[in-house]
Amino acid sequence: MEKIGSVNYGFNVDPKLQNPGNGGNVNTGNPSTMTNYKLLSSSPLINAGYNLTSAPYALSVGTSDFYRTSVFPNGAYDVGAHEYK
Repeated sequence: MEKIGSVNYGFNVDPKLQNPGNGGNVNTGNPSTMTNYKLLSSSPLINAGYNLTSAPYALSVGTSDFYRTSVFPNGAYDVGAHEYK
């Protein structure tokens, strides 16, 4: 279990991805063709990510996710490479 101090932050859940395991042949230079690992609207990982931009980490997380979606559009971070919109 992932912890920060004594607080649990990890997950052991079905992430509810679009079509995991069925990536097929895709153009890795064009993320829009790689939709099988995007979050479904019912994913428990939406708005469940830890804010690494705050203290004590103060990290820059960039402005977009793997799919070139702007990060932090809904008021909280999602877990993983896709920010659900």
